[in-house]
Amino acid sequence: LPLNVSYATWSGLGLVLTTIVSVIIFKESVNLISIFAILLIIVGVLLLNVYGTSH
Repeated sequence: LPLNVSYATWSGLGLVLTTIVSVIIFKESVNLISIFAILLIIVGVLLLNVYGTSH
């Protein structure tokens, strides 16, 4: 994998997992905007992994 795709994937995954852990363990609240933003990050990482590499 190219470095830009790998870095984006691990950064996005880190953000999502940090949010999930903070909600489950630390009982932090998540609003609708936060959920929407996390979904955008996931979609962006998926699109980058599918279409981001140049062959």
